[in-house]
Amino acid sequence: MEKLTVRSVCSRTLRALTSAPRRLYVWLKNTPICICLFALTVLAVVFYIASLVCVLQIIEHFIFSVYAYLSENGMTLSQLPENLYRRLQIADSIRLFATYFLALLGIFLEVIVFYNVKLKEPLRLLRDAAARMANNDLSFTLSYQSRDEMGELCRTFERTRAQFEQNNRELWRMIEERKRLNAAFAHDLRTPLTVLRGYVDFLAAYVPQGKVREEKLLSTLATMSSHINRLEHYVDTMNEAQRLDDISPQPRPVSTQELTNALFEEITLLGETQGIAVHLHPELYSGIVRIDPALLLRVSDNLVSNALGYAKSRVDLTLRGDARFVYLIVEDDGRGFTPEELTQATKAFYKDKSHENSAHFGLGLNICQTLCGRHGGWLSLENSPHGGARVTARFSLRVSVSFPIPER
Repeated sequence: MEKLTVRSVCSRTLRALTSAPRRLYVWLKNTPICICLFALTVLAVVFYIASLVCVLQIIEHFIFSVYAYLSENGMTLSQLPENLYRRLQIADSIRLFATYFLALLGIFLEVIVFYNVKLKEPLRLLRDAAARMANNDLSFTLSYQSRDEMGELCRTFERTRAQFEQNNRELWRMIEERKRLNAAFAHDLRTPLTVLRGYVDFLAAYVPQGKVREEKLLSTLATMSSHINRLEHYVDTMNEAQRLDDISPQPRPVSTQELTNALFEEITLLGETQGIAVHLHPELYSGIVRIDPALLLRVSDNLVSNALGYAKSRVDLTLRGDARFVYLIVEDDGRGFTPEELTQATKAFYKDKSHENSAHFGLGLNICQTLCGRHGGWLSLENSPHGGARVTARFSLRVSVSFPIPER
Protein backbone atom coordinates (compact mmCIF):
# COMPACT_ATOMS: atom_id res chain seq x y z
CA MET A 1 0.00 0.00 0.00
CA GLU A 2 1.36 3.38 -1.01
CA LYS A 3 2.46 5.51 1.91
CA LEU A 4 0.53 8.75 2.22
CA THR A 5 2.66 11.86 2.12
CA VAL A 6 1.91 15.51 1.67
CA ARG A 7 3.24 15.30 -1.89
CA SER A 8 1.13 12.27 -2.82
CA VAL A 9 -1.99 13.83 -1.32
CA CYS A 10 -1.37 17.08 -3.19
CA SER A 11 -0.72 15.14 -6.42
CA ARG A 12 -3.93 13.16 -6.11
CA THR A 13 -5.91 16.27 -5.29
CA LEU A 14 -4.47 18.08 -8.30
CA ARG A 15 -5.28 15.19 -10.62
CA ALA A 16 -8.82 15.02 -9.26
CA LEU A 17 -9.31 18.75 -9.73
CA THR A 18 -7.93 18.72 -13.30
CA SER A 19 -10.02 15.69 -14.31
CA ALA A 20 -13.21 16.91 -12.63
CA PRO A 21 -14.32 19.21 -15.51
CA ARG A 22 -13.83 16.45 -18.04
CA ARG A 23 -15.75 13.95 -15.90
CA LEU A 24 -18.50 16.46 -15.36
CA TYR A 25 -18.70 17.12 -19.12
CA VAL A 26 -18.95 13.39 -19.91
CA TRP A 27 -21.58 12.89 -17.20
CA LEU A 28 -23.68 15.82 -18.41
CA LYS A 29 -23.41 14.64 -22.02
CA ASN A 30 -24.73 11.15 -21.23
CA THR A 31 -27.46 12.04 -18.76
CA PRO A 32 -31.08 12.64 -19.80
CA ILE A 33 -31.89 16.23 -20.70
CA CYS A 34 -34.11 16.83 -17.66
CA ILE A 35 -31.36 15.70 -15.26
CA CYS A 36 -28.79 17.74 -17.17
CA LEU A 37 -30.97 20.84 -16.92
CA PHE A 38 -31.50 20.25 -13.21
CA ALA A 39 -27.75 19.84 -12.62
CA LEU A 40 -26.93 22.95 -14.64
CA THR A 41 -29.59 24.91 -12.76
CA VAL A 42 -28.05 23.83 -9.44
CA LEU A 43 -24.62 24.89 -10.71
CA ALA A 44 -26.05 28.20 -11.91
CA VAL A 45 -27.63 28.82 -8.48
CA VAL A 46 -24.35 27.95 -6.75
CA PHE A 47 -22.49 30.28 -9.14
CA TYR A 48 -25.06 33.02 -8.49
CA ILE A 49 -24.86 32.74 -4.68
CA ALA A 50 -21.06 32.46 -4.61
CA SER A 51 -20.47 35.35 -7.00
CA LEU A 52 -23.10 37.51 -5.25
CA VAL A 53 -21.49 36.86 -1.86
CA CYS A 54 -18.06 37.71 -3.25
CA VAL A 55 -19.27 40.93 -4.91
CA LEU A 56 -21.21 42.02 -1.82
CA GLN A 57 -18.25 41.31 0.45
CA ILE A 58 -15.97 43.38 -1.75
CA ILE A 59 -18.45 46.26 -1.90
CA GLU A 60 -19.17 46.10 1.84
CA HIS A 61 -15.46 46.06 2.55
CA PHE A 62 -14.99 49.15 0.36
CA ILE A 63 -17.94 50.99 1.99
CA PHE A 64 -16.70 50.03 5.47
CA SER A 65 -13.23 51.39 4.63
CA VAL A 66 -14.75 54.70 3.42
CA TYR A 67 -16.75 55.16 6.62
CA ALA A 68 -13.72 54.20 8.68
CA TYR A 69 -11.77 56.89 6.81
CA LEU A 70 -14.49 59.46 7.61
CA SER A 71 -14.48 58.46 11.29
CA GLU A 72 -10.71 58.68 11.61
CA ASN A 73 -10.60 62.14 10.03
CA GLY A 74 -13.73 63.51 11.72
CA MET A 75 -15.35 64.18 8.38
CA THR A 76 -18.93 63.94 7.18
CA LEU A 77 -20.09 62.26 3.98
CA SER A 78 -20.49 65.63 2.25
CA GLN A 79 -16.81 66.42 2.96
CA LEU A 80 -15.51 63.40 1.01
CA PRO A 81 -13.27 64.08 -1.95
CA GLU A 82 -15.20 64.07 -5.21
CA ASN A 83 -13.44 61.03 -6.71
CA LEU A 84 -13.99 58.97 -3.54
CA TYR A 85 -17.61 60.06 -3.35
CA ARG A 86 -18.19 58.90 -6.96
CA ARG A 87 -16.62 55.54 -6.16
CA LEU A 88 -18.92 55.18 -3.21
CA GLN A 89 -21.94 55.90 -5.43
CA ILE A 90 -20.75 53.36 -8.00
CA ALA A 91 -20.27 50.75 -5.28
CA ASP A 92 -23.75 51.43 -3.98
CA SER A 93 -25.17 51.06 -7.52
CA ILE A 94 -23.27 47.79 -8.04
CA ARG A 95 -24.66 46.47 -4.76
CA LEU A 96 -28.15 47.35 -5.96
CA PHE A 97 -27.93 45.83 -9.47
CA ALA A 98 -25.55 42.93 -8.73
CA THR A 99 -28.47 40.66 -7.82
CA TYR A 100 -30.15 41.04 -11.21
CA PHE A 101 -26.94 41.07 -13.25
CA LEU A 102 -25.50 37.94 -11.66
CA ALA A 103 -28.85 36.13 -12.02
CA LEU A 104 -28.95 36.93 -15.75
CA LEU A 105 -25.28 35.97 -16.09
CA GLY A 106 -25.95 32.62 -14.42
CA ILE A 107 -28.90 31.90 -16.75
CA PHE A 108 -26.83 32.92 -19.78
CA LEU A 109 -23.93 30.67 -18.78
CA GLU A 110 -26.36 27.79 -18.13
CA VAL A 111 -27.84 28.18 -21.63
CA ILE A 112 -24.38 28.36 -23.24
CA VAL A 113 -23.14 25.27 -21.41
CA PHE A 114 -26.36 23.34 -22.14
CA TYR A 115 -26.18 24.16 -25.86
CA ASN A 116 -22.51 23.19 -26.17
CA VAL A 117 -22.84 20.01 -24.12
CA LYS A 118 -26.20 18.73 -25.32
CA LEU A 119 -27.22 20.31 -28.61
CA LYS A 120 -24.30 21.64 -30.65
CA GLU A 121 -22.74 18.37 -31.88
CA PRO A 122 -25.94 16.33 -32.49
CA LEU A 123 -27.64 19.25 -34.26
CA ARG A 124 -24.61 19.65 -36.51
CA LEU A 125 -24.58 15.94 -37.30
CA LEU A 126 -28.34 15.91 -37.99
CA ARG A 127 -28.11 19.03 -40.17
CA ASP A 128 -25.26 17.58 -42.26
CA ALA A 129 -27.03 14.20 -42.54
CA ALA A 130 -30.30 15.84 -43.62
CA ALA A 131 -28.44 17.89 -46.23
CA ARG A 132 -26.78 14.78 -47.66
CA MET A 133 -30.08 12.91 -47.74
CA ALA A 134 -31.67 15.89 -49.53
CA ASN A 135 -28.99 15.45 -52.22
CA ASN A 136 -29.84 11.72 -52.53
CA ASP A 137 -26.60 10.76 -50.79
CA LEU A 138 -27.18 7.87 -48.40
CA SER A 139 -23.61 6.53 -48.35
CA PHE A 140 -22.75 7.71 -44.85
CA THR A 141 -23.24 6.66 -41.25
CA LEU A 142 -24.54 8.92 -38.50
CA SER A 143 -22.79 8.14 -35.22
CA TYR A 144 -23.24 10.05 -31.97
CA GLN A 145 -22.09 8.27 -28.83
CA SER A 146 -24.42 9.47 -26.12
CA ARG A 147 -27.05 7.78 -23.99
CA ASP A 148 -29.37 10.78 -23.74
CA GLU A 149 -32.40 11.77 -25.82
CA MET A 150 -30.27 13.40 -28.52
CA GLY A 151 -28.24 10.22 -28.83
CA GLU A 152 -31.45 8.23 -29.23
CA LEU A 153 -32.68 10.75 -31.82
CA CYS A 154 -29.44 10.32 -33.80
CA ARG A 155 -29.71 6.55 -33.61
CA THR A 156 -33.32 6.73 -34.81
CA PHE A 157 -32.23 8.98 -37.67
CA GLU A 158 -29.47 6.51 -38.55
CA ARG A 159 -31.97 3.62 -38.58
CA THR A 160 -34.20 5.69 -40.87
CA ARG A 161 -31.26 6.42 -43.17
CA ALA A 162 -30.31 2.74 -43.26
CA GLN A 163 -33.90 1.81 -44.08
CA PHE A 164 -34.00 4.40 -46.87
CA GLU A 165 -30.73 3.04 -48.23
CA GLN A 166 -32.07 -0.52 -48.15
CA ASN A 167 -35.30 0.60 -49.84
CA ASN A 168 -33.33 2.41 -52.54
CA ARG A 169 -31.20 -0.65 -53.18
CA GLU A 170 -34.30 -2.82 -53.33
CA LEU A 171 -35.94 -0.35 -55.69
CA TRP A 172 -32.93 -0.34 -58.00
CA ARG A 173 -32.81 -4.12 -57.84
CA MET A 174 -36.47 -4.29 -58.84
CA ILE A 175 -35.91 -1.81 -61.69
CA GLU A 176 -32.92 -3.78 -62.97
CA GLU A 177 -34.85 -7.03 -62.59
CA ARG A 178 -37.77 -5.57 -64.52
CA LYS A 179 -35.41 -4.43 -67.31
CA ARG A 180 -33.87 -7.90 -67.42
CA LEU A 181 -37.30 -9.53 -67.54
CA ASN A 182 -38.35 -7.30 -70.43
CA ALA A 183 -35.13 -8.00 -72.31
CA ALA A 184 -35.49 -11.75 -71.75
CA PHE A 185 -39.15 -11.56 -72.76
CA ALA A 186 -38.24 -9.93 -76.07
CA HIS A 187 -35.41 -12.40 -76.65
CA ASP A 188 -37.43 -15.54 -75.91
CA LEU A 189 -40.36 -14.42 -78.06
CA ARG A 190 -38.12 -14.10 -81.08
CA THR A 191 -37.74 -17.86 -81.70
CA PRO A 192 -41.43 -18.91 -81.73
CA LEU A 193 -42.37 -15.78 -83.68
CA THR A 194 -39.70 -16.56 -86.27
CA VAL A 195 -41.00 -20.13 -86.55
CA LEU A 196 -44.59 -18.93 -86.93
CA ARG A 197 -43.55 -16.37 -89.53
CA GLY A 198 -41.76 -19.09 -91.49
CA TYR A 199 -44.80 -21.38 -91.45
CA VAL A 200 -47.13 -18.52 -92.42
CA ASP A 201 -44.91 -17.63 -95.37
CA PHE A 202 -44.73 -21.31 -96.34
CA LEU A 203 -48.52 -21.73 -96.28
CA ALA A 204 -49.10 -18.41 -98.06
CA ALA A 205 -46.74 -19.46 -100.85
CA TYR A 206 -47.80 -23.08 -101.47
CA VAL A 207 -51.37 -23.59 -100.26
CA PRO A 208 -52.94 -21.40 -103.01
CA GLN A 209 -51.05 -23.47 -105.61
CA GLY A 210 -52.24 -26.76 -104.11
CA LYS A 211 -48.67 -27.93 -103.52
CA VAL A 212 -49.22 -28.85 -99.86
CA ARG A 213 -50.63 -32.27 -99.01
CA GLU A 214 -53.34 -32.49 -96.39
CA GLU A 215 -51.10 -34.42 -93.98
CA LYS A 216 -48.38 -31.77 -94.28
CA LEU A 217 -50.94 -29.00 -93.82
CA LEU A 218 -52.39 -30.60 -90.69
CA SER A 219 -48.87 -31.20 -89.31
CA THR A 220 -47.91 -27.57 -89.95
CA LEU A 221 -51.08 -26.30 -88.29
CA ALA A 222 -50.46 -28.54 -85.26
CA THR A 223 -46.90 -27.19 -84.96
CA MET A 224 -48.16 -23.60 -85.22
CA SER A 225 -50.79 -24.30 -82.57
CA SER A 226 -48.10 -25.72 -80.29
CA HIS A 227 -46.00 -22.58 -80.68
CA ILE A 228 -49.04 -20.37 -80.06
CA ASN A 229 -49.80 -22.31 -76.87
CA ARG A 230 -46.20 -21.87 -75.83
CA LEU A 231 -46.46 -18.12 -76.43
CA GLU A 232 -49.63 -17.91 -74.35
CA HIS A 233 -48.04 -19.92 -71.57
CA TYR A 234 -44.96 -17.72 -71.71
CA VAL A 235 -47.01 -14.51 -71.53
CA ASP A 236 -48.92 -15.86 -68.53
CA THR A 237 -45.66 -16.81 -66.82
CA MET A 238 -44.19 -13.37 -67.49
CA ASN A 239 -47.28 -11.69 -66.08
CA GLU A 240 -46.98 -13.83 -62.96
CA ALA A 241 -43.29 -12.97 -62.59
CA GLN A 242 -43.93 -9.24 -62.95
CA ARG A 243 -46.76 -9.32 -60.40
CA LEU A 244 -44.50 -10.84 -57.73
CA ASP A 245 -43.35 -7.38 -56.64
CA ASP A 246 -46.94 -6.52 -55.69
CA ILE A 247 -47.54 -9.67 -53.64
CA SER A 248 -48.01 -9.13 -49.91
CA PRO A 249 -48.40 -12.26 -47.75
CA GLN A 250 -51.65 -12.53 -45.80
CA PRO A 251 -50.75 -14.83 -42.88
CA ARG A 252 -53.60 -16.15 -40.78
CA PRO A 253 -53.99 -18.85 -38.15
CA VAL A 254 -54.28 -22.23 -39.90
CA SER A 255 -54.42 -25.67 -38.37
CA THR A 256 -51.58 -27.91 -39.46
CA GLN A 257 -54.10 -30.64 -40.30
CA GLU A 258 -55.90 -28.29 -42.71
CA LEU A 259 -52.56 -27.34 -44.30
CA THR A 260 -51.58 -31.00 -44.71
CA ASN A 261 -54.92 -31.89 -46.30
CA ALA A 262 -54.66 -29.02 -48.80
CA LEU A 263 -51.14 -30.08 -49.77
CA PHE A 264 -52.21 -33.70 -50.19
CA GLU A 265 -55.03 -32.75 -52.57
CA GLU A 266 -52.75 -30.50 -54.63
CA ILE A 267 -49.84 -32.91 -55.10
CA THR A 268 -52.12 -35.90 -55.74
CA LEU A 269 -53.68 -34.10 -58.69
CA LEU A 270 -50.27 -33.05 -60.02
CA GLY A 271 -48.89 -36.57 -59.76
CA GLU A 272 -51.89 -38.12 -61.56
CA THR A 273 -51.52 -35.77 -64.54
CA GLN A 274 -47.83 -36.72 -64.94
CA GLY A 275 -48.16 -40.42 -64.16
CA ILE A 276 -45.50 -40.18 -61.43
CA ALA A 277 -46.06 -41.08 -57.77
CA VAL A 278 -45.98 -38.09 -55.42
CA HIS A 279 -45.74 -38.90 -51.69
CA LEU A 280 -46.47 -36.50 -48.83
CA HIS A 281 -44.63 -36.95 -45.52
CA PRO A 282 -46.21 -34.65 -42.90
CA GLU A 283 -43.78 -34.23 -40.03
CA LEU A 284 -45.34 -30.99 -38.84
CA TYR A 285 -46.73 -31.11 -35.31
CA SER A 286 -50.41 -30.51 -34.75
CA GLY A 287 -51.54 -27.11 -33.63
CA ILE A 288 -52.05 -23.71 -35.16
CA VAL A 289 -49.51 -21.96 -37.37
CA ARG A 290 -49.65 -18.39 -38.66
CA ILE A 291 -48.95 -18.61 -42.39
CA ASP A 292 -50.34 -17.66 -45.79
CA PRO A 293 -51.63 -21.04 -47.01
CA ALA A 294 -52.30 -19.81 -50.57
CA LEU A 295 -48.68 -18.67 -50.89
CA LEU A 296 -47.35 -21.96 -49.49
CA LEU A 297 -49.54 -23.96 -51.90
CA ARG A 298 -48.35 -21.83 -54.78
CA VAL A 299 -44.73 -22.58 -53.90
CA SER A 300 -45.47 -26.28 -53.49
CA ASP A 301 -47.18 -26.39 -56.92
CA ASN A 302 -44.14 -24.83 -58.57
CA LEU A 303 -41.64 -27.04 -56.77
CA VAL A 304 -43.55 -30.28 -57.35
CA SER A 305 -44.21 -29.40 -61.03
CA ASN A 306 -40.51 -28.67 -61.46
CA ALA A 307 -39.54 -31.95 -59.75
CA LEU A 308 -41.97 -33.94 -61.94
CA GLY A 309 -40.08 -32.70 -64.99
CA TYR A 310 -36.90 -34.43 -63.77
CA ALA A 311 -38.17 -37.37 -61.66
CA LYS A 312 -37.89 -40.93 -62.93
CA SER A 313 -40.54 -42.62 -60.80
CA ARG A 314 -41.36 -40.64 -57.67
CA VAL A 315 -41.38 -37.27 -55.92
CA ASP A 316 -41.39 -36.86 -52.12
CA LEU A 317 -42.73 -33.81 -50.33
CA THR A 318 -41.96 -33.37 -46.62
CA LEU A 319 -43.65 -30.78 -44.40
CA ARG A 320 -41.77 -29.87 -41.21
CA GLY A 321 -41.83 -27.08 -38.68
CA ASP A 322 -40.11 -25.58 -35.65
CA ALA A 323 -40.57 -22.49 -33.52
CA ARG A 324 -39.49 -20.16 -36.34
CA PHE A 325 -40.19 -21.72 -39.74
CA VAL A 326 -42.30 -24.15 -41.71
CA TYR A 327 -40.13 -26.19 -44.07
CA LEU A 328 -41.41 -27.52 -47.39
CA ILE A 329 -38.91 -30.08 -48.75
CA VAL A 330 -39.34 -31.49 -52.27
CA GLU A 331 -37.12 -34.38 -53.46
CA ASP A 332 -37.06 -36.34 -56.70
CA ASP A 333 -35.15 -39.38 -57.95
CA GLY A 334 -33.80 -37.68 -61.06
CA ARG A 335 -30.25 -36.79 -61.99
CA GLY A 336 -29.93 -34.06 -59.32
CA PHE A 337 -28.40 -30.60 -59.65
CA THR A 338 -25.15 -29.91 -61.43
CA PRO A 339 -22.61 -27.65 -59.64
CA GLU A 340 -23.66 -24.80 -61.93
CA GLU A 341 -27.36 -25.33 -61.23
CA LEU A 342 -26.83 -25.26 -57.47
CA THR A 343 -25.75 -21.60 -57.73
CA GLN A 344 -27.65 -20.43 -60.82
CA ALA A 345 -30.97 -22.30 -60.91
CA THR A 346 -32.87 -19.74 -58.81
CA LYS A 347 -32.01 -16.93 -61.20
CA ALA A 348 -34.72 -15.83 -63.62
CA PHE A 349 -34.61 -17.46 -67.08
CA TYR A 350 -31.90 -19.92 -66.16
CA LYS A 351 -32.27 -23.08 -68.29
CA ASP A 352 -30.24 -26.24 -68.42
CA LYS A 353 -29.45 -27.69 -71.82
CA SER A 354 -32.07 -30.44 -71.60
CA HIS A 355 -34.86 -27.83 -71.33
CA GLU A 356 -33.65 -25.10 -73.68
CA ASN A 357 -36.20 -25.89 -76.38
CA SER A 358 -39.08 -26.96 -74.13
CA ALA A 359 -41.94 -25.07 -72.53
CA HIS A 360 -39.72 -24.59 -69.49
CA PHE A 361 -38.94 -20.87 -69.15
CA GLY A 362 -36.54 -20.89 -66.20
CA LEU A 363 -38.83 -18.94 -63.86
CA GLY A 364 -40.25 -21.60 -61.51
CA LEU A 365 -37.49 -21.64 -58.88
CA ASN A 366 -37.03 -17.88 -59.17
CA ILE A 367 -40.74 -17.36 -58.43
CA CYS A 368 -40.53 -19.74 -55.47
CA GLN A 369 -37.51 -17.94 -54.08
CA THR A 370 -39.28 -14.58 -54.36
CA LEU A 371 -42.43 -15.90 -52.67
CA CYS A 372 -40.40 -17.41 -49.82
CA GLY A 373 -38.62 -14.09 -49.38
CA ARG A 374 -41.97 -12.31 -49.19
CA HIS A 375 -42.89 -14.64 -46.31
CA GLY A 376 -39.65 -13.99 -44.42
CA GLY A 377 -37.87 -17.14 -45.59
CA TRP A 378 -35.70 -18.34 -48.44
CA LEU A 379 -35.10 -21.21 -50.88
CA SER A 380 -32.12 -23.56 -50.82
CA LEU A 381 -30.97 -26.18 -53.34
CA GLU A 382 -28.93 -29.32 -52.73
CA ASN A 383 -28.52 -32.88 -53.90
CA SER A 384 -30.07 -35.64 -51.82
CA PRO A 385 -27.63 -38.18 -50.28
CA HIS A 386 -29.78 -40.91 -51.86
CA GLY A 387 -29.60 -39.34 -55.33
CA GLY A 388 -31.78 -36.76 -57.01
CA ALA A 389 -32.45 -33.11 -56.23
CA ARG A 390 -33.69 -31.60 -52.99
CA VAL A 391 -35.27 -28.13 -52.71
CA THR A 392 -36.15 -26.66 -49.30
CA ALA A 393 -38.55 -23.71 -48.98
CA ARG A 394 -38.73 -21.89 -45.64
CA PHE A 395 -41.64 -19.76 -44.44
CA SER A 396 -41.26 -17.61 -41.33
CA LEU A 397 -43.81 -18.12 -38.54
CA ARG A 398 -44.40 -19.08 -34.93
CA VAL A 399 -45.57 -22.66 -34.36
CA SER A 400 -47.43 -24.07 -31.37
CA VAL A 401 -46.78 -27.81 -31.10
CA SER A 402 -48.27 -30.69 -29.16
CA PHE A 403 -48.12 -34.09 -30.88
CA PRO A 404 -47.19 -35.28 -34.38
CA ILE A 405 -49.62 -35.82 -37.23
CA PRO A 406 -49.54 -39.41 -38.51
CA GLU A 407 -48.03 -39.83 -41.96
CA ARG A 408 -50.38 -40.40 -44.89
